[in-house]
Amino acid sequence: MPLSTTGFAMRTVEKKWRTNREKVEHARAFPGMLGSWSDAAGRTIREVVEIAGVPDLSAIIFEDDTFLMIAPARAPLPAELLIALAALRSRLETRYADAYARLDELSLSDRELTRMARMENILGAITGNIGAIPELYEAIPELLAALRDQGAP
Repeated sequence: MPLSTTGFAMRTVEKKWRTNREKVEHARAFPGMLGSWSDAAGRTIREVVEIAGVPDLSAIIFEDDTFLMIAPARAPLPAELLIALAALRSRLETRYADAYARLDELSLSDRELTRMARMENILGAITGNIGAIPELYEAIPELLAALRDQGAP
């Protein structure tokens, strides 16, 4: 990827945040997830699942594979919702395979864009400081060579 001295970091950072936002929107609109208790009227409960790692968050799975997240006086935070969807995967994936596949795609893209944004932030910091610290021209290659010699990943 060609790098310019201005603006290169924003492209990946913006893509990363856009992908993260899309991932959260997808999780919030996940198929089969009911929005309120009134949506559950007439449905038969199959299972109640406590979501490990998220205090006070549970999910009720109904016989028709719809489900309702329940938490005290608030909707689950995006990170909690993603944890819950992962915890429910073995119980719901056969019914919502496409939605889980899309969530996997978005999560993979989010992780990769996070990695690339970190790299671009580092390169931006070097670019922004090289004029004030010209020793970086020598220090950076030396550091990279030492890391390679140590077998760093």
